[in-house]
Amino acid sequence: MLDNDYSGFGGAPVELMQVTMAHEYNHVLQFNYDGFQDTWMFESTATWVEEMVYPAINDYLRFTTPFSKLPFVPMAEPESAGAKIYGSGLWNHWLSATLGPATIRTAWEVGPAVRPRDFAVAAYDRAIALAGGGSFSRQFAAFAALTAEINANTVLPDAGLYKDVRRSGRLTRKTKKLRLNHTAYRLYKVNPAGSAKLTARIKRKTHAAIALVGRSGTATGGTTTIASAYLPKGGRATVQLPASAGAGGYERVTAVLINADGRVRGSSRYYTRDSRKVKARLK
Repeated sequence: MLDNDYSGFGGAPVELMQVTMAHEYNHVLQFNYDGFQDTWMFESTATWVEEMVYPAINDYLRFTTPFSKLPFVPMAEPESAGAKIYGSGLWNHWLSATLGPATIRTAWEVGPAVRPRDFAVAAYDRAIALAGGGSFSRQFAAFAALTAEINANTVLPDAGLYKDVRRSGRLTRKTKKLRLNHTAYRLYKVNPAGSAKLTARIKRKTHAAIALVGRSGTATGGTTTIASAYLPKGGRATVQLPASAGAGGYERVTAVLINADGRVRGSSRYYTRDSRKVKARLK
């Protein structure tokens, strides 16, 4: 049963009913593939489908705000993410644009066969590998770096309409110490006129990454340059932005520190790579 009264929800009632139908019918299809899958994969996929079916309505944008506000909250953990699980449809848009929409369907198809069974990270990992994209961790690291300039790219479907992803402060030459939970990351402001070299150490045995992201031009029409390093076993890495091709240099530079690890203990949902120590500074 679908409610046909959407007054008071901040949109055209007919359009809201349309995207709700797309969202809920996708849940019907999901249960045909894997009814025991993780909640965040259920909701992030159904929200992604809203935009795929009705690209002109854009109701899903309201759910991207919690995503932009909470990059440091694990994507793969609905218990603490609240509405972020819907905004994480952006993750599926990233995969769809870079590896093809069939990647999302494949993740649902393989869910009952991966280990642990019905585990979203493992299902995405298998689907990404089959699509030639490496692994879940590599794709999450690339996606996290992209969101530093979420409105200055042509990959996501509504670039220019998203809320800027929250920064956690400023990074300087003084070492910053922090901890990162699984499938989470933090963005830091960097003086665009200063150093363009980032060095970081992330606790070993962690799938992790670091990046410097520079934007030349405006937030919605500029050019983005990304210097990144993927650390499959953690450890130390240094990345450096090349000189900006623009006459005025970089308008904004952001450091991105990423825990891209989604491993769990056995068949549980006890994530084993939480609270990983990170040290980072500019050189």
